[in-house]
Amino acid sequence: MQVGSVARVTGGLLSTAAGGVMRGNGNHSALLTDLTNAGTFIGNDNASTHSAGTITNNGTMTFNSVGNFTDLRFDADTALAGSGTVFLTHPNARIYGVDSTVRLTIASGQTISGLGQIGANQGLITNQGLIDANISGQSLTIDAASAPNSL
Repeated sequence: MQVGSVARVTGGLLSTAAGGVMRGNGNHSALLTDLTNAGTFIGNDNASTHSAGTITNNGTMTFNSVGNFTDLRFDADTALAGSGTVFLTHPNARIYGVDSTVRLTIASGQTISGLGQIGANQGLITNQGLIDANISGQSLTIDAASAPNSL
């Protein structure tokens, strides 16, 4: 399944089987609100995936930049819950807020790994999960907004 051209998915379950993949297409954006991902979601290079509410990620969400900004952007306070993994593939793969007033809460059991940027100096971050810079010789930069209680 491909989501793009300002697709909005609110509530419910995103699920894949037998190698299936949900993709956020490059040059497009998708808004995910209050849903569960139980499969494989890939944000293609130059795609913008927006989030709000609670995203329960029990699968894998990969933001697959090959040079262009490829984003998971929280447009309102967002909880990233569940037992899954968010994987960033490039220094231009980013997780950040729409401004310095919104908060991303990374819940216990959730892992963010790879290389890229968390915060991009926009948005507040509460981490109760695992942030794992697991690519040798690369950086997973945490840069929350310059605000009180930003990290």
